Amino acid sequence: MSKMLRELQRRLKPGWSLTKGRAGHWHIVNDETGEFLTIEGKRWMTSGSWNESGFDKKMLYGPLRSAGVLLNNKGSEYVDPEELQRRRMAGRAQELEVRRLNREAVAKALYDRMSEAVSPVGELTREGMSADLCHIAAYLSREAGEPMSPDLLQSSIHRVIHGGWITPPYQQAWTRVCEEMESHSDRIEHFFSLLRKARGLPETVVVTQPTPQGEDGGWAFEVLNLPIEVFMVDHTYQRPTPWPFVRKTAATFDESLVGTIDVAERGKGSVFAILDGQCRFEACRLVGKKTIWASVYRGLSLEEEARFFLHKNQDRKAIHPYYLYKALLASNDEETVAIESIVLTHGYRVWMSTSQAERDGSIASIEVLRKLYRSGPETLQVVLRVLDATRGRPHAQAGSLLAGLGVVFLRHPEASEERVKEVLALQGPDWLIGRGREIKRDSTLPMADSIGRAIALEYNRGKGVKKLGVWAA
Repeated sequence: MSKMLRELQRRLKPGWSLTKGRAGHWHIVNDETGEFLTIEGKRWMTSGSWNESGFDKKMLYGPLRSAGVLLNNKGSEYVDPEELQRRRMAGRAQELEVRRLNREAVAKALYDRMSEAVSPVGELTREGMSADLCHIAAYLSREAGEPMSPDLLQSSIHRVIHGGWITPPYQQAWTRVCEEMESHSDRIEHFFSLLRKARGLPETVVVTQPTPQGEDGGWAFEVLNLPIEVFMVDHTYQRPTPWPFVRKTAATFDESLVGTIDVAERGKGSVFAILDGQCRFEACRLVGKKTIWASVYRGLSLEEEARFFLHKNQDRKAIHPYYLYKALLASNDEETVAIESIVLTHGYRVWMSTSQAERDGSIASIEVLRKLYRSGPETLQVVLRVLDATRGRPHAQAGSLLAGLGVVFLRHPEASEERVKEVLALQGPDWLIGRGREIKRDSTLPMADSIGRAIALEYNRGKGVKKLGVWAA
């Protein structure tokens, strides 16, 4: 009896058995009556010579299952293997869904607990918070004898913030942070104490009593101790808050070094715009200060506030040119207002990032715009007009390309704008900038003149155009 027939024999219900007939065929016979099994009026038979590769169980067992002579391994009715697979897959899908729901519940509980634990310091999503928490978690893990590095914890805190499930070791690390914060009444002080230890910052700070305000000596401002909620930041001229710097300041906060911040009274005793001291203000708010000493200036217009910010900061700390540009614009600087008007008229905008240039028509090369404008407002206008041919392409508004176009039109005011547009559209910004670099490498020309020479050489290749005199390399 073959392997296939032995398996069939095992699957037959009690009272039925296989018997060998003539010509090598096998039949199923009822042991009590001796009658052969018939299906649809015909005696059932099968060959015993099938090999394993040609063994079709569905074809063999299907009719027998319908005839009711088979059992499964547990002694119940035989179930088709495909049906068994479907049942297993459905069960597996149900298990996965239950696991997903359980993990979502665990993730939400951890997020809620962490949010509440650090809420006096700020929201989990606040810039710099995740980095601080990673350092604290790493420090507490080392203290517990289960060391983890901040970079390993970084991905897990982002998953927690976005409601994702994390593995038990990382759950334990963040639960440890929650327990540590929950065990102290002054969570703000304890948070920054942990952060100082985690980052290796000095523990001791100098604390002295604030000096009482002296009598008015004819100064242009008055020093007042004001509630923290009356201050506001006007981003018309103020730069964005550098949160990593602010959080580091808060971690080593020393109230004796805060001094006074400069503010402008916007509403009579009710609203004060911060002119200088935005970072100190945010650090005070982080550590839970309720009031701040401020030098209050009255009667300033928005333009005067912007000029105050500009003069107070430009020589003291490096400021991105874009924020200087914004401050000059807010202070109604004549040149800056004119440049802004020309740029907007031609469908562009001044922006701080070159990464956005080819996507949204931004120009980050503020100094180049100034140089073109100072060469004559018409020079800036003609450069922006022909620059439209590069819109949407990589390095479309690169500063070096603008400078090169400026060189062309300053040397040759008679140059055809349409022909220059054809050159830009045909060769593209990348090619012209690259060709300019090659010319500069083999010459003493500045980069702007090198790119301008590359544009002029391509300009002269056109048919029926008046050739431009090309300067020597």
